[in-house]
Amino acid sequence: MRPDDEVQAMRTLLQWNSENITMTAKMSGMGRNTVRKYRQGELPSEKQTQRKPREGEPTRPSPFKPPHEAELKRRWEADPQLQANTLLDELLAKYPDPSYKYHAGLLRTLQRRLDSWRLARQDFRATSFPQEWRPGRVMQLDWTRTGELAVTIGSQPFEHLFCHVTLPYSNWSCATLCYSESLLSLKHGLQEACWQAGGLAEVSQTDNSSAATHRIGKKAPGKASPPGSAEAAKRAFNDAYLKFTSELGVLPETTPVRCPNANADIESGNGHFKKRLDQALRLRGSRDFTDVAAYQAFFEAVLAARNLLHRERFAEEKAHLRPLPKNRLPVYDVQQVKVSRESLIHLGKNLYSMPSRLIGETLTLWIYEDRIRVFRPGKGEIAPLPHLRGEGRKLIDFRHLIAPLRRKPAAFRGYIHFLEFFPGSQFRRAFDRLNSRHAERQADRIYLDILQLAADHGTLRVDAALQDILLDGREISRETLREVLGLKPCLGLEIEMKPDLSKYDVHIPGAERLAPPPSAKCQEAGS
Repeated sequence: MRPDDEVQAMRTLLQWNSENITMTAKMSGMGRNTVRKYRQGELPSEKQTQRKPREGEPTRPSPFKPPHEAELKRRWEADPQLQANTLLDELLAKYPDPSYKYHAGLLRTLQRRLDSWRLARQDFRATSFPQEWRPGRVMQLDWTRTGELAVTIGSQPFEHLFCHVTLPYSNWSCATLCYSESLLSLKHGLQEACWQAGGLAEVSQTDNSSAATHRIGKKAPGKASPPGSAEAAKRAFNDAYLKFTSELGVLPETTPVRCPNANADIESGNGHFKKRLDQALRLRGSRDFTDVAAYQAFFEAVLAARNLLHRERFAEEKAHLRPLPKNRLPVYDVQQVKVSRESLIHLGKNLYSMPSRLIGETLTLWIYEDRIRVFRPGKGEIAPLPHLRGEGRKLIDFRHLIAPLRRKPAAFRGYIHFLEFFPGSQFRRAFDRLNSRHAERQADRIYLDILQLAADHGTLRVDAALQDILLDGREISRETLREVLGLKPCLGLEIEMKPDLSKYDVHIPGAERLAPPPSAKCQEAGS
């Protein structure tokens, strides 16, 4: 509010400037809107000011009649889980008379009433208690999902998580790409953070994830422990996690069950990191990456820029970190499995096929978070496998089983993994075409020959050749496919073996009389 003397001086200038508001505003130092406001009428001190309402005092009369509001309050106190929209619906149904002026627009007002009633019943409100961290003592770890980032690899959705580690004293952090909240991803993420930080903290703090802890005891069948009960809160560290932290040289620690706010630094850091990454993706103009390595380089650069903001406190904290071990601990599990007579191995609750030549052998598997390395005892490593995530999944490679299936083509159509033998869209079309033109047994033989060519010369190449054959309407056969692929024709040469028995005639008495004349022998040799 302007003082009266300034307003009077402004009005004098306004008259002197012939009511020119712009010029008067410049000369008086007021804004144009202020000049318009006080150009005439009462002075600021003469205008009646409206008293501000005290805290908690309503700014306008309640739209609810006092008996009705008291009734609503009694209903809510009897059952505090009742929501405002439920109470309002009941009020509109009970008092439909237009004179009460009750309508759906009163929902927000009723919600505020419920909030005030709820606060009046509480002795205290949730309060934050900032912690004073000692440098180098704690390293917090948590996983965070990234669905809201909508990242794609090669235009395909990329489902992943971040294993996020932070030092609460300096807020320095490290993130590694992972696909599940597993002990393997924890091992990799924690060690990567320690080696990037250049030292070990005293304590590794996690929440009660099943990667690090398990529930103590077993519940009775059909009975569940009430939330918050002592039975539900009893959890202990997994033996594998305890062994890992012991070998690494850190003390394991968890937050209380169902208390994520006890891990507040890393929980808050998850949101800040993803928000910063989202902003960087917006500046980039695209959320699609050519491969996982390009995406990893991108988010590591974003994280490095964020860590620069905390470099001074991190330098102070780094001096308190303990030395690293000589070598990193393995970030894989070792398991031995035997290849079954079906040429399959079971890993957890998932199924993988193996080359049929390995049936009966025991293989050593190095199970990483994203892949599986397979070793044949005494003969080195064979082709690696992707690590299937989840349960009840299978990875059947038709190339492992095509040779034995060609020996037993009658087993193909009823095979329980029959659908895994169509590695491309054109393969299914070709199989349907064969079934429409041949008997089942012959169609299966021809299709297995096609799969053999795919195993020898590449699935994509054979898939493209099948598409050309189907578009041309040509007959599908092994010979036609070899011709389209540009392979040499497979010549089936039939050599008739005719042994010459005449050399044994000398051992037969009187064989001279049975020998054919020379002219006949020459004629036979010429033929």
